[in-house]
Amino acid sequence: MPSGSVAVQLHLYYEDLKKEFFLYLSNIPFQFDLYISCREGVNANKLGSYFKKLKNVKNVCVKATQNRGRDIAPLYVLFRKEILSHKYFLHIHSKKSLYSGTERVAWRQKSLNMLLGSPSAIRRIFYMFERKNAGLIYPDTFEFNIPIVNSWLANKDTGMRLLEKLSLKYDEESFFSYPAGSFFWARTDAVKKLFLLNFEYEDFPEEAGQTDGTLAHALERVIAFASRGAGFDNLILDEDNGLVRINESDLTYRQIYDTDKDNLFEYLTNFDTISFDVFDTLITRKILRPDDIFLWLEKRTGIKDYLAIRKKAEGAANAKYGAKTTIEEIYAEFPVLLGIDKKRAAQLMAEEIACEKQLCVARRDMLWLAKRLYQAGKKLILVSDMYLPAEIISDLLENCGYEKSLWSDVYVSCDIGARKDGGTIWDIVAKKYPIMRKEKFIHLGDNMRSDYQLVGDRKMSAFFIPSGRALCKMSQFYDKLKGTIHKSLSIEESFYLGLLINVSLFNSPFCVQDRGIVRVQPFETGYAVFGPVMAAFCCYLIQGAKKNEKLLFLAREGKLLQKYYRLFCKNAGVAEAENEYFYGSRRAVGMASLFDDADALSMLLNSTGGYSGRIDRLFYARFGYKISETDAIELPKDRARVETVFSKYAKEIFSAAAKEREAYLAYTDRVFEDESKEYTVVDLGYAGTMQYFLSRLLNRKIGGKYLVCSKEPKPLALHCSCDSLYKYQGDWARTVFLRYSLMLESMLKIECGQLIKFQKTENGVEPVFGKVDYLTESEKILQKGAERFVGDLAALLNGSECRCDTELTEKIFEVFFACDTVQAPVLDKLFVEDSFTNAVKFLRYDSKTHTWVRTAKIRRYAASVVVPFDDDTNLIEALRNNLFGQAFADFEVIFVGSSKCGAGLKKIRKIKKETGRVKILSEREYARNDQERALRNSEGEYICFLRKGDVIGAGELQRACLRAEKNRADFVLLRCGVHGKNDSGGPLGIEAEELGEGVAFTLLSRADLLEKQKLFSKKKQKVLFRFANEGYFVNGERSAGKGKIVSVLPLAAGEAPQTEVCAERDRLRAENAELKKHVSNVYRSFSFRCGRFITWFPRKVRGALRCLKNKGLRYTLVRFFRGRHAAESYEKRKAE
Repeated sequence: MPSGSVAVQLHLYYEDLKKEFFLYLSNIPFQFDLYISCREGVNANKLGSYFKKLKNVKNVCVKATQNRGRDIAPLYVLFRKEILSHKYFLHIHSKKSLYSGTERVAWRQKSLNMLLGSPSAIRRIFYMFERKNAGLIYPDTFEFNIPIVNSWLANKDTGMRLLEKLSLKYDEESFFSYPAGSFFWARTDAVKKLFLLNFEYEDFPEEAGQTDGTLAHALERVIAFASRGAGFDNLILDEDNGLVRINESDLTYRQIYDTDKDNLFEYLTNFDTISFDVFDTLITRKILRPDDIFLWLEKRTGIKDYLAIRKKAEGAANAKYGAKTTIEEIYAEFPVLLGIDKKRAAQLMAEEIACEKQLCVARRDMLWLAKRLYQAGKKLILVSDMYLPAEIISDLLENCGYEKSLWSDVYVSCDIGARKDGGTIWDIVAKKYPIMRKEKFIHLGDNMRSDYQLVGDRKMSAFFIPSGRALCKMSQFYDKLKGTIHKSLSIEESFYLGLLINVSLFNSPFCVQDRGIVRVQPFETGYAVFGPVMAAFCCYLIQGAKKNEKLLFLAREGKLLQKYYRLFCKNAGVAEAENEYFYGSRRAVGMASLFDDADALSMLLNSTGGYSGRIDRLFYARFGYKISETDAIELPKDRARVETVFSKYAKEIFSAAAKEREAYLAYTDRVFEDESKEYTVVDLGYAGTMQYFLSRLLNRKIGGKYLVCSKEPKPLALHCSCDSLYKYQGDWARTVFLRYSLMLESMLKIECGQLIKFQKTENGVEPVFGKVDYLTESEKILQKGAERFVGDLAALLNGSECRCDTELTEKIFEVFFACDTVQAPVLDKLFVEDSFTNAVKFLRYDSKTHTWVRTAKIRRYAASVVVPFDDDTNLIEALRNNLFGQAFADFEVIFVGSSKCGAGLKKIRKIKKETGRVKILSEREYARNDQERALRNSEGEYICFLRKGDVIGAGELQRACLRAEKNRADFVLLRCGVHGKNDSGGPLGIEAEELGEGVAFTLLSRADLLEKQKLFSKKKQKVLFRFANEGYFVNGERSAGKGKIVSVLPLAAGEAPQTEVCAERDRLRAENAELKKHVSNVYRSFSFRCGRFITWFPRKVRGALRCLKNKGLRYTLVRFFRGRHAAESYEKRKAE
C-alpha cells in the first residue's frame, strides 16, 4: 500500500475510449481519487457516474477543459490544487496521435499496460516509489519513435526558459530520456516546482494541429529534469526486456546502433538526389565545441573576451542583414566594437578562416559514403546554415578530401538569404529539385530540428547523422567523461577533447553499437588511448627541461618515446633538449654492474616480478650463462636453491661480467664524455633499475624522468633525482599506469631484439641483440595512431603553453582497460615478451577479463591461410601474386602437402625467404591430422582453410577479417564464383544449378575452434551443429544455453544421428512451421568434413540463415571471385 494519497488525472478527449480506461483503472488495488478532463459539451455528470463504478475509486471529479495545451494544460491548470494535495499521482490520456495518419493504438495500450496492466504491476511501481527513490516512473520509448524524439526539437527555447525558472541547466545539444507521450506515475514532491510556476490556460496556444513547439511539448520534456533536479531518480520501464532503467535509456538509439555505412549506402541508392549538411555531418573540428575556435583566436590575437565580442558582432550583423549575414559583414562590426581600423578587422577575419582550415577534418566514413554515392551516379548537393560563403565552404571540404566535382549545387544561407532552421531554404531547394515531393530526394544532417524535423514536416525524406558529441552522449563512455565535457574548458582542454571525440573515437557516425558500446579500430585506439599519454609525457619533458641537460632515451621503449618527443617539439615550435637513444637493458647493464655476490644475488632474486620456471632459464635470462641444472623453481620461495646453484657457477659468471663491463664502459665513455652536462635517462619508469645500475657502474649521479614510478625507486638510494609525471598512489592497483604498465610496453615495442650485451670488435665495440621481435600489422597501425595524435596536438599548441590535462589522460586510459564501455579488438592482439621473470615468456592481453595471460605462443597475424599443395607451381605462383606484395600484410600462409623436394616446395621456400610469413608442414608432420596440425602451428586470429586448387587474394582476406571483427562473428562464410559465374563449389559435387553459389572455404574463429576440441579428434569424424527450437542438443539432452552453440554432437563418418535427437527434431518440426521449413537446411549448412573443412550452402540458404539469426548465432557473409588460376583449374577438372 502507498504511504500517502494517490490521484489519477485522466484527460479523456476521446470519450469513446472510456471503457478501455475503465478496465485499466480497475486494476488499481488501493483507494485513489480520479480527476477527469474532457472536451466542452460532454455530459460531465454522466461521465462521472460511469467511473464511480470503479471498485477502489474514492472521489471522482469531471471538468471540461479549454481546447489549449492538450492533456498537459488540464494537469497543470485545471487540477493543479487537487494534484498538489496528494503524495502520488498518475497522468494518462486518450492518445490517438491522428496527425501521424493512423490511430496509434499500440503506443497507448503498451504504455497503459506498463503503468496499469495488473494489480501486481501497480504494486511493483509503488514498491519502487517507497524503496528506490523514484520521482517519475514511465514507459520506455515506443519502438516506432525515431531518435530525435528524445531531444528538444522545436522546444529548445521554451525548454531552456523553463529550466532557468527551475534553476536547472542542461546540455541542449544532447539526447535525453523523458516520458514521451506523457504517460507516467509521479511523486508530487519531485515535480512540485513545475506546478508552482502557476500556469494559466492563456500560457498555452489554442490547438491548431501543432505537432511540436508549444509549451505543452516543452513541459512534456522538462518534467524529467524537474524530478532529477529535486534529487529523485526517473525509473524507465522496459517491458520487452524485463528491465527497469534508471534516468537514461538507450532504446531510442536503436536506429543509430543498427546502422553502418554499408547498409546506409544501400538505402541511399534508392534516391536520385542526396543532400548533405556540412559541419558536424561531412566534416568536424579538432575542438570540442564550435565556439571554442574563438578561445583559440583570443590566444592567437591577444584580444581579451574574443568570444563575447565575436558573438556581439554577429548579433549586430544579423540584425542588419538577417539570413544573408556573411563573415565579412560580421567583421565589419569589429572597428566599432574594438576601435580598430578596417584593415585590422580584415586580418582578424582572415585569421578566423585560417583557423577553420586548420581545425576542420573529414568524418572518414561520410567521405567514403559521399564518394561511393557519386560513383553510383547519384546527384549530391550541399545545404548549410553558415556565415561562410559557398566558395570558402567548398575549399574547406576540398582540404578535407571532398573534391569539388562531387557537388552539383551548394546552398548556403548567407548566399541565398534563406535558412534551414527557419525552413525557408527548403522551399528554394524544392523549386530546383521538384523530385523532392516524389520521395527521390533525401537530406542527411546532424541537427535534429533543421536537418530532420523541418524536412519531414514538408513530407520529404531525411536521415539523421549524429555528430561526434551526440554520439558520445549515447555511449557508455560518456558516463565516465560527462563531468569533464560540461565544465568550462581551456582551449588546450578543448583541443584534447576535440581530438579525442571528434577526430578519433566518435568520428564515424556508426561507431556506437548495441548498449552504447563504442567500437574502435586500431588506428583510433592508438590515437585516442596511447597518443594522449605520449603527448602528456612530451609536455612533461618540455616543461621540466634544464639548460645543461642531455636526455638519454633508454632502449627499447625509448626509441618511440624519442620519436614522439622530437615530433612534438617540431610541431609545437619548441626547441629540443639535447637527446640521444641509449642502448641499455636490465640484462646488459645489470651484468656489467656485477662486482660481488650481493650484486649477483640481488639481480637473481630481487626482480619486481619474481620468477617461475626452470632454473637454467633463469640464469640464462639474467646472466646469459648456461647451466646444467633444469629443475623448476619459483621465486622467492626457492631462494636457497638458487643461492646454492649460484655459488657453483659464481666464478664463471663474474668472469663473464668483467668482460661485458669492459665492453659496455667503452660505449658509455663515448655517451657520457662531457663531464659538465647533466645526464637524465628517460623511460616509462617503475623502479628505475637501469638508472640505478648505470649510476653505480659509472660512479656518478644520473637523473631519471619517467612516466610513472613505483613506491621506492632504487635510484633514491644513491641520492639521484628520480621524477615522474604520474606519482605513486600508495598502492600498485590504484596507480593506473603501474596497473596497466604492460599496455604501454606492448604499444612501444619496436622491431629490434633486446640488448644482450656489448662486445669488442676490430672497430671498437658493438651491441649484441636477442631475437628480433617483429610487430604485427595491428601494432604498427596502433603506433601510427599514437604518433598522429602527438603531432596533431602539438601543431594546435604551437604558440601556446605546452601542457596537457594529465588527470583526464589517466582517466581515459583507465576507462579503456578497466570498463566494458569500449570495444577495441586490437587490444586482444597486444602481447609482451618477458623471459626475465618467467619461463613462459609471452604475456597476452585478454579484454574479457582485463588481465594479462601467460602463453607459450602469440597470435601475430589477423589470419592464417592454410593451403594444400603438391608440385603445382602454377597454383603457388597464383597464390603469391594474389596474396603477397599487396597493401594488406597481416596474415601468414601455411603450406601443407605431400611434396618434400619438388619444384613447388622450392618455390614456397623462396617465398618464405622473401616474406618471412610462410610456414611449411612436411608430410610426416601433416599426415596424422592435417587440420589440427595447421591450427596448432598457426599464429593468426582467424584461420582460413583453402581447398586444393583454390586461390584467395589479399583484398578478399582483408575484407573477411574486417567483416568478422566488425560483426563479432564466430565464422565467415566466403561465397565464390568463377569470374562472376556460379561454380559448383560444393564439397559433395553438387552442380551449380542445384546449389547456387558455392562456398569455397570458411574463415573460422580461432577461439571457436580451440574451444571445440572434438572437431580435431584423431579419428576421422563428421561434426554437425545440431539446431533446435530452444537451444542445441548433446546426446539428446537439452542444453542450458539458449540460442548459443554450447556443444557439438560428433558422429563417425556415415553414422546417423542418435535416436533421441532425431525424435526431438521431428517433434520440433511438427510444432514450428518455420523450423519445419528450414531446419534440414540449417543442419546441412553447418556440416563439416574433417578432411577439408568446407562449409557449403544447399538451396533455400536465405531461410536457413534467417533461422540462425533468430536464434542468436553470429555469422557474416563475404562475396568474392576466385582468381584466374582457380577458374582454369576448374574448367580443366570439369572437362576431365
